[in-house]
Amino acid sequence: MGNHENILEAKDVTKRFGDVVANDQVNLSVRRGEIHGILGENGAGKSTLMNILYGLYTPTDGTVVFEGEARQFASPKDAVDAGIGMVHQHFMLVPSMSVLENIVLGERELPPGYEPTGIGVLDRLVGMLTRHRSAPRERVVELTDEYGLDIDPDRKVWELDIGEQQRVEILKALYRDVDLLILDEPTAVLTPNEAEQMFETIQSLVEEGLTVIFITHKLWEVEELADRVTVLRDGASVETVATDGVTQSELAELMVGKEVLLDLEKAPVDVGDPVLQAETLRVEDDRGIEALSGVDLTVNRGEIVGVAGVSGNGQRELSQSLFGFRPLLDGRIRIDGEDLTGEPPSGFMDAGVSYIPQDRHEYGAAPGLSVMDNACAKEFESDRFRRYGFLLDYPNMAEYTRDVVDRFDIRGVGDVEETPAGDLSGGNLQKLILGRELDRQPDLLVANQPTRGVDVGAIESIRNLVLERRASGTGVVLVSEDLDELFDLSDRIRVIYEGEFVFETTPAATTKTEVGMAMTTGAPGEQSQATAGAGVRAEDR
Repeated sequence: MGNHENILEAKDVTKRFGDVVANDQVNLSVRRGEIHGILGENGAGKSTLMNILYGLYTPTDGTVVFEGEARQFASPKDAVDAGIGMVHQHFMLVPSMSVLENIVLGERELPPGYEPTGIGVLDRLVGMLTRHRSAPRERVVELTDEYGLDIDPDRKVWELDIGEQQRVEILKALYRDVDLLILDEPTAVLTPNEAEQMFETIQSLVEEGLTVIFITHKLWEVEELADRVTVLRDGASVETVATDGVTQSELAELMVGKEVLLDLEKAPVDVGDPVLQAETLRVEDDRGIEALSGVDLTVNRGEIVGVAGVSGNGQRELSQSLFGFRPLLDGRIRIDGEDLTGEPPSGFMDAGVSYIPQDRHEYGAAPGLSVMDNACAKEFESDRFRRYGFLLDYPNMAEYTRDVVDRFDIRGVGDVEETPAGDLSGGNLQKLILGRELDRQPDLLVANQPTRGVDVGAIESIRNLVLERRASGTGVVLVSEDLDELFDLSDRIRVIYEGEFVFETTPAATTKTEVGMAMTTGAPGEQSQATAGAGVRAEDR
């Protein structure tokens, strides 16, 4: 860490949106050359505060001091010109353009030999109508070498994986010579391996002289990466502490305002008959390439089967096929003994299957519709919300939604009939989807990354809800890249690699290292091979 001079200070910063107070007299000081974590639950005001620092929002009250000078940025351009860059959780890239074009987008350089006239409008017009690429390309290559951000400037963004796209966003900021870089949930959409690469990148940025603020709700990230952390709760700053003097349990309590049980108690449950029997499933991905190659999967009542794998090995296609969302090339799916092969999602819903998709915005919710519309989306055709058989019963729908909001602790909801689901924070939207799916009391729950992008308080709630459904006899397919989650919740773990299950075990019979080995190579270690199948019903091995 560098010297202790503050590069940035937020003093009593308040931001109101109508009657909603998103930030309430927040105080923050960031030292030059440090990695400073911003920790808080979903909806705690983290992103709002960072958007103020980046010029997207204007504070209602309070002062921002950057490089010793009080500032009020009217736009992100003002912030960038001052030396503050930001990488948002949801990337702002143009897929059809190249890496280089995305990095220089909005920047225009005057052509060689052109002498500025001093007439601002004319010089800007010439810059807009020309694009001289040699100098930007050299600068981008220089930056990739300097910070170890290996990326081809000529590749199209749509060809890049998520981790590579994030590097492009960082290069966009570095290209503009920022001194302070804000990273909003930088690992929310990354695999564990990509997250480790991101940590290395952040360390190299600081070693080269940058100061980094990173927003997160993951306690282990703060412990591993940050020098200091500021905790926000309910829009207010609670405390700033050095990470080498605080435990994860203490940070969790600061975040939530109460003790958080980081270790779940999973009571034994009597396993019942098979609720899911999937046989020799063959499925293609969106490109027409085979993603599942003859997969078998049986899940019994009262059992959680965890599916582990590195992203892109067929998990998405598996979960979608088990809900009728993705057609089969071959194979059969039975729910409670009923053959549903070829049925649409409505057929699976009627058979008692609930589904939590990986992408809550694209597949799990209609962000432009109200919280009520989203909560009741799967019951519109049922008698539950109908009057006279054909009219929607809006008062009943609103009452039901308010009950779901209360029971599942969904925050940020005003009028359930008016608040768009897209206005909720990521974690609260996830709880809305989970509440809708679990309230149906399904026989089978297919959950793909159910706690991705969710804070520690909500994670505890979501995992306990899944365990409650298990105790009630629901069979669960849990697809997750979080090994802690798989080991905490699963009764059995199956590893998928290149579209095939390559290893099956139980949490008690293996280690995370061995499961990780199977995820990345397709072959477990010797100990895992010796213990594979321990505690597994013979017909399911």
